[in-house]
Amino acid sequence: LVGSGLSLEELRALENVAEDKRLRWLTERLLEDRRWSDYFAERFSRAYVGTNNGPFLLFRRRKFNAWLSEQLHENVGYDQIVRDMLSADGLWTDTPQVNFVTATMDEANEGRGDPIRLAGRTSRAFLGQRMDCLQCHDDFLDQVNFGTPLDPVTGTQQHFHTLAAFFAGTSLADP
Repeated sequence: LVGSGLSLEELRALENVAEDKRLRWLTERLLEDRRWSDYFAERFSRAYVGTNNGPFLLFRRRKFNAWLSEQLHENVGYDQIVRDMLSADGLWTDTPQVNFVTATMDEANEGRGDPIRLAGRTSRAFLGQRMDCLQCHDDFLDQVNFGTPLDPVTGTQQHFHTLAAFFAGTSLADP
């Protein structure tokens, strides 16, 4: 839960807890530990914004990671964290959640978000589906499904481009 083993001090404290209560005690203690939120923020950051530092003038991975760690430490709901990343306004330096979008920008975009990259990143990170292939063709292998388990709908290019259209207006604010 915290990315490392227990310290000697933690092991000694655990020995003083009744054996039938150790798992619960340790789990609660680790979830209150700042190391938990730092560790999971780093893991989630890899999925959300990747491991590269990106364009220096547009992206601050460390600020995003610190913001995400704070959200996890404060027990903010996952739905709210995602909502903040997808709808945030502001500068990447003082509104760290904006870095989810700015991580996809480069100089060729001329200050605009890349709707294709954002759609691909969003589908992987939040929907758990890799639907980048739908950018070019319908899913003929039935690996990307929409709808319900009882009534699945095979993924099409239209599904992908509908998601990408959501990000079409994404841009940097005018200074």
